[in-house]
Amino acid sequence: MKIVVLQGDDTARARARYTQIIAGVKKKNWDVVPIQVAKPLPEQLVSTNLFTTDILYSIDGIKKLKSEELKWLSKNADKYEGSLLVFVEGKVPTLFRNALPKTAKYETFDLPVLVWQFVDSFYPGNSKKSLVLFEKVIATEAVEFVVAMLARQLRDLYWVVNGAKGMSASSWRQAKLESQVRKFTKAGLVDTIDSLAELDYKSKTSDTDTKLMLEMLIIEKLV
Repeated sequence: MKIVVLQGDDTARARARYTQIIAGVKKKNWDVVPIQVAKPLPEQLVSTNLFTTDILYSIDGIKKLKSEELKWLSKNADKYEGSLLVFVEGKVPTLFRNALPKTAKYETFDLPVLVWQFVDSFYPGNSKKSLVLFEKVIATEAVEFVVAMLARQLRDLYWVVNGAKGMSASSWRQAKLESQVRKFTKAGLVDTIDSLAELDYKSKTSDTDTKLMLEMLIIEKLV
């Protein structure tokens, strides 16, 4: 069995690739079988392999596989026909990567470094640097994309400040978020999230200058 894992911080591109692959094999009249959490993985592979070899199993999220299922897959993948496509939001955790068969292939979709530098610079007292990075980012990226990435960053910061339960970020990424969120008060973070949500709504429902609004938000919230 061929295993392909789609991973990376640019989840939009990774998701698009996931959809593209599924659509492509359907055009070839392959069967596409989404793996169900409620059923053991071995049972799902055995039952479908009895009928066809042109088959793509799809898993939307690595956490849908239990550790014992990963161990089983590592030992038995070469006994089955077809392919397994796995979509992961972010990077595959080391524990899961080590448990997958060595033959598994990975396609990684990373965000531009400048985008990370901008969202990581977004905290009170850092408005000047954040504005400089923002101007650099929008030279190559759509401002709507930047708003979406900033919203995701603020969501993760709020997640961390509330204990980070269930967060799938790597340990180094979570440590960076913890360092960044300490520069906010909880009330200030919530206020910034609300302001960005209002900005996003206005940008989608009225004729406003999204770039200017985001610049003003940076100046106002990061002083």
